[in-house]
Amino acid sequence: MTEVLVLVTVDGGRVTRSALELLTLARRIGEPSAVVFGSDVDTDVLSRHGAATVYTFESPDFADFLVVPKAEALAALVADAGINGFYFSKAARTDCCFVRKVAPLNRALAGASAEKWDEAG
Repeated sequence: MTEVLVLVTVDGGRVTRSALELLTLARRIGEPSAVVFGSDVDTDVLSRHGAATVYTFESPDFADFLVVPKAEALAALVADAGINGFYFSKAARTDCCFVRKVAPLNRALAGASAEKWDEAG
């Protein structure tokens, strides 16, 4: 049976409802495996929702990692250009891309060194 990897999101030590729903849906197409960044997760609840295997990855780098954009920056963008403002100009699309992708990447890479990336690869 095909292994289906499901990235499990954890909020305050609890597996999110959407992650549990994805595990349940993954059973329709194969054997679900949960992928968790951090070890503070209830693996029993993952198993009950269909995870045949749970892969956990532990690193101090995961503690403060923020993938999503800051809410304040998104709110300011929407206030300035509207909820669909990126449709109307290249500048608005560039601003949207910066808030949603570039700024979070810059935060994630802050303090990273070439040696650190070399060790990972």
